[in-house]
Amino acid sequence: MTTKKYDYSKYPTENLFYDYDTLKDEKFFGVHIINERVEVDVDRYIEACKLVGIEDFIPDEFKTKYIHQYFVPRKQEKYDYFSIIMRDGIKRFEKDWKQEYKPIFSKIKTPSEVKEQTRLDALMYTSNSDDFDEIDIDAMMAGIRRQNKYNQIINEMYCMFINKLCTEVDRITLIALSAISFDETSFSVGKFKTFADGLASKANKNIKFKDLDGYNSYNMLHEIHNFLKHNSIDAYSTLKTDYPKNVRSKENGTADFEYENGMFAGDWIIIKEGYIEKAFKKLHEFFNCFSKNYLDEIDDSWWNNDDYFYDALSQMSNPAEYYGL
Repeated sequence: MTTKKYDYSKYPTENLFYDYDTLKDEKFFGVHIINERVEVDVDRYIEACKLVGIEDFIPDEFKTKYIHQYFVPRKQEKYDYFSIIMRDGIKRFEKDWKQEYKPIFSKIKTPSEVKEQTRLDALMYTSNSDDFDEIDIDAMMAGIRRQNKYNQIINEMYCMFINKLCTEVDRITLIALSAISFDETSFSVGKFKTFADGLASKANKNIKFKDLDGYNSYNMLHEIHNFLKHNSIDAYSTLKTDYPKNVRSKENGTADFEYENGMFAGDWIIIKEGYIEKAFKKLHEFFNCFSKNYLDEIDDSWWNNDDYFYDALSQMSNPAEYYGL
């Protein structure tokens, strides 16, 4: 018979919803602070969560008894995990895309909007029905003339965001790598790969960086960024060789002439519908796969840290607020 390490007999078992003194005591939940680290009495934690009526913070591994008795999380802070730094950093920028950047696209006047506005403006100055056909023709032509400029502005805005996305991904990656002993003073995809190769070598793992899930999207983002930055034949050729469907060329019938140094790269990149949303999804896949294969950060990283339990206790200490009552 296993000896119980802690005694919870002093704590009430009923009418806990507004018993803030009890709910603010971490020991009630079976969470004990030992040498500045969290130690969770798993059975008591599950029991206390059920007593409070909030089971959202019980990890599945606790419920299945995969983890039992007295559990100390693998990491102290959630941002001790490379995967969490990358996940949260990219999610913050993904939220900005959806809420701040993407809505700007709808503010650009479309050809149809220009056509309608031209027609309405002309109608304001006439009441003669004989003018209506000519007004409609002029409006249609204004819409047609708007098409090229509209396409240009939309394309340039996408290019600007792609540059921003790549810059942010590299910035967040550098922060995350620096947290796990990356000590270079500069960053590039090549140095990232070299660092990854070193991790694999130390762990005696046969892992290829380019075989990670989402690698193609990660690499294509950087090649597009490089082409937009340099507008050079070399950058164009690299992108065309690796991702021929994403760049205009005579070979795929999307260009009538060859690319030359200094031509605006944005005019030669083929940005498909939904590219940004897909890029975010694939970036999450890539960094999750990197974290799992190179750093042994498995799917429990989001909760397997002291911070998770501090946050859980904070939210469960006021059930009425948690349920929005």
